[in-house]
Amino acid sequence: MKPLLHMTHKKADPDSFAGVLWGLRIFGGYSLIDTPDLPTRNLIEFLKFKGNFSWNHKLVIVYDTSRYSALPFKPDRFIVVDHHDSIDEKLLLEAEKVIKKPRASLSMNLYDISRECGVSLPEDVLFSFAVALTIDTALLRTARSEELEYLSYFLNGRRMEDVYKVILKGKIKDLGKFIEDLKSLEIIDERRKICFLSFSEDDHFFFFVDTFMYSLDCEIVVGKMSWGTWIYSIKELT
Repeated sequence: MKPLLHMTHKKADPDSFAGVLWGLRIFGGYSLIDTPDLPTRNLIEFLKFKGNFSWNHKLVIVYDTSRYSALPFKPDRFIVVDHHDSIDEKLLLEAEKVIKKPRASLSMNLYDISRECGVSLPEDVLFSFAVALTIDTALLRTARSEELEYLSYFLNGRRMEDVYKVILKGKIKDLGKFIEDLKSLEIIDERRKICFLSFSEDDHFFFFVDTFMYSLDCEIVVGKMSWGTWIYSIKELT
């Protein structure tokens, strides 16, 4: 088999990392995990994963994106494995093969491929799938019966507590700063419950959305960030 490179998109999240880990365990080869976000770094630490990037590859498998702009570099020969609706036609036309099925998480597609091929997945891959699916469904808030069924396969006897530890660890680096961010809370529309806050860290925004938003019965969170404005809505904005 020609040397393979398994590659995430830029700013790797757990779903793209899980794809790379799956590829390594199934096919072997090299890996490129580009600038992983906090949950991905936590997952890498939890699994004691060691990357092995090399330019000595003949074919690249790109996981979890269909956009050229999301690639760490432009490969000469590549395969795309994705689950998003959005596409970059140029990327897909230039790919030697495209494996793509719109789903909540890439992990679900990869699990199906493995099952169809009669491949039993190791524990580290299954756990990375559980973390990826949990994040891709907004900590299970948007999960439906299909996603929950797959999550039960991925957990394989583990507790969800292990997953949440990986996802939430380190979200609040400075408790004092986070408390100051919470003090900036304003409800600017009582009818739609729009919560407006200034956040000193991106992870503070995520943590507020993942925990406080529902407790405060907010439909929309508007975060004033150092780089601009971030908006999270439970429903589609109209």
